[in-house]
Amino acid sequence: MTIHQARAKETISGWLVKTRNGRRKRRWCVLIGKMFIYYRSPADQTPLGQINLQDARVEEVDHSFETDSDTDVVSHSSDYTLAVWPQNGGPTYLLIPVKQKKDSWLYHLTVACGGGLGKIGTEYEQLIAKLMAVEGDSSAPFWKDPVALYTKEPLARSLTTLPSEDLQKKALDLFKQCYAFMHTVVESSQLDALISLAQSVLGQCLQLPELQTEFFCQMIRQTSRHPHQQKSGVPNFLLCGSHSWFQCDSSPTSPNNSMTDLSDSKLNPAPHVLVQGWQLLTMAISLFVPKQSVLWYLRMHLRRNSDARTEAGKYAIFCQCALERTLQNGSRERRPSRMEILSILLRNPYHHSQPISIPVHFVNGSYQVISFDGSTTVQEFILSLNKAINTRDCALSGFALFTDDPNSPELEHCLKVHLKLCDVISKWEQALPLAAAERGVRIDAVRTVKLTYKNRLYFKNMVRMETERERLLLAYQTNEEIIAGRFPLNQELAVELTALMAQIEYGDIKPLSEMALVPTSKLFSDKTSPNHSPHLLLVAQILERFYPSRYHCSAEDGTRLLEQKFIEKWTSLKGKSVQDCVRVYLTVSRKWAFFGAKLFSAKVKGQLTNSDEVWLAVSDNGVAILQHESLKVINSFNYSCVVTFGGCRDDLMMVVDDRKKLKNVESKSKRLFFVMTKPKVLEATLLIASYINCQRKQEAAETES
Repeated sequence: MTIHQARAKETISGWLVKTRNGRRKRRWCVLIGKMFIYYRSPADQTPLGQINLQDARVEEVDHSFETDSDTDVVSHSSDYTLAVWPQNGGPTYLLIPVKQKKDSWLYHLTVACGGGLGKIGTEYEQLIAKLMAVEGDSSAPFWKDPVALYTKEPLARSLTTLPSEDLQKKALDLFKQCYAFMHTVVESSQLDALISLAQSVLGQCLQLPELQTEFFCQMIRQTSRHPHQQKSGVPNFLLCGSHSWFQCDSSPTSPNNSMTDLSDSKLNPAPHVLVQGWQLLTMAISLFVPKQSVLWYLRMHLRRNSDARTEAGKYAIFCQCALERTLQNGSRERRPSRMEILSILLRNPYHHSQPISIPVHFVNGSYQVISFDGSTTVQEFILSLNKAINTRDCALSGFALFTDDPNSPELEHCLKVHLKLCDVISKWEQALPLAAAERGVRIDAVRTVKLTYKNRLYFKNMVRMETERERLLLAYQTNEEIIAGRFPLNQELAVELTALMAQIEYGDIKPLSEMALVPTSKLFSDKTSPNHSPHLLLVAQILERFYPSRYHCSAEDGTRLLEQKFIEKWTSLKGKSVQDCVRVYLTVSRKWAFFGAKLFSAKVKGQLTNSDEVWLAVSDNGVAILQHESLKVINSFNYSCVVTFGGCRDDLMMVVDDRKKLKNVESKSKRLFFVMTKPKVLEATLLIASYINCQRKQEAAETES
């Protein structure tokens, strides 16, 4: 075989740092069959050496409990290390800097070694090693070994080697719970029991990672059907259909080698039992993956059972995709939520590439339903959302995804983009009963996590690139600030902005005769007095929603005068489009210097101002302190003047230096303390950090250009 022919058959290749006897060398490594070959460079035709992986052992080295003298491999803290132990020779260490690359090499090396088990391990582990030795040949008799097939009897011992008796007992208990899940019929009265069992099993595997590989072995076995058993006295050729009578296999398979459509055996359970086993396996694959030899076995199991004509086969097809997604995005941290489990139990995910759906709410009262899977990160979810609603990337628009707080509905939490969305939902779901118990109230069984997408960072230099949807949502978000008293405006301007919002929300004002058609379900309960005409009822609703509450007049004459002024302003906007009204609304609002800033109500410690209560305004320019009533500037600090910031005991501390940029002047910093609630201290700290990071990235980009 020529070098080019050999290279064509390579399984994996790449640059690795090879270490042996304490010497580190960067080599181009290639895996061909069972041979690990390394070169000085990819262009070299002659290898520097090779390692025969037949019956070798491959394992990942854990450096967390080692000292420099424990091993001859010298590894950087960020490197992952694989040890290759040939059958007759010392170990060779491979240093790999990236986890995904390490996982890929570990998997392929383990397969090349035949599982790395040889004749050691449990009976089940030895069976996997035998299958790997024959490269998973579908005709191998090992697939029909009773140890590898479904059993209704409880396990006498764990299927994998576990380090302690306690874990072995937990493995046997795990099997019992999985068995109970598979044999509990999916019906409305049993859903809570099934959810509880699934969360118990998978939660235990997350808490004890040693059980994860054991779990997969158990579920692969429990979803492996016994082959059809021929009746005695019946010739094989009579069972072969259109196959050759003289070359007939006694154990026929489906046309695509699937094992799911064989004639049933008495040793197999009812069809729904196997399907529910596949459902539990589907839930687990999005959470974690087994170790390398069992990972190979899992892939073979999914491939053998994939069949779009059967219910179980469809789950197997989906599992193949879910497995690759988990390997790409990494494992999860939380057990599956009720929402996730029901999405698997009540419909086959094969029919939906993204089996879970959830609404995302916007500040204008609308929402958008977005689908996702068990491995979807918040960043991937936001990308799908931006595409659906036509908004820019968050780095440009400043928008972010928020969840409500299970304990305090008025609080919101900004989600970090690297988190798995299913973990977020599960964490919220687990916190809900704890929050209810803390407040001494009953759990709201109907309540679910609420996702909100709105602006978090406002960049003045990005205004021209805003999309129409972004401007619309920004206008509604600005109105919320106005209603809350965090925006300076007089009564006349308030009426004009309220009229613009009415035109955006309802369009042209209708004649009195048509206003009577407005349904009462849209009106506020405290405005449904029979003395009001239908026209004034709608006006009252608009003023309640869009007009600042501090300008509402309790006197009847004052209310009528306000309504009259508002109707005049609204009427003058007849024919104006939504886009025109949004543009005018934002043009007027942006004249305030702190438009887009986030205002935090705080009390100042010290002699900074005569009033204790102030607004702390955080924007893209820096941090400013505003008077609480007039919102006039007391003091402001650019981010270049902010030395440090963050929580200090129960307060927000900020160390600033006004003269930091001045030369030949002695620097003197001062500390400012703001009394705020703990959630607000955290929110302000993260917001300041985000603005500073964005500013530094922008400066770095300008320097490079």
